[in-house]
Amino acid sequence: MRIGELSRFTGVSARSLRHYEEAGLIRPTRLESGYRDYDESQVITVGLIKTLIAAGLPVTLIAEVLPAVPAVGGYGRPTDALVERLQLISEDLRGQREAMSRAILILGGVMARLSSAELDQPPER
Repeated sequence: MRIGELSRFTGVSARSLRHYEEAGLIRPTRLESGYRDYDESQVITVGLIKTLIAAGLPVTLIAEVLPAVPAVGGYGRPTDALVERLQLISEDLRGQREAMSRAILILGGVMARLSSAELDQPPER
């Protein structure tokens, strides 16, 4: 598939896909015409890249992670240093999730109070 198709399937812009290629995260083949050609497995790889970027991982770190992920054709074993870095990131994400959960509860309480306050007040004239 060409870059536009991969972009539509994954929701990642063609510009970002070219950036991923430059960073060595994906490796399309080139047709005689010079167009990039992606196989179906790249959809999974780009989805994983998208998820890792959303989690806050920089592209340089993702380049270290992908070779250790069998689902995207990885076969290597991650280094202890990489595992340690990923554990720190994971702990940070858990902390962010807990903070977001607390914020959601607080907002829910505020919205509930606002809703009940609206019901208690007579309509404006």
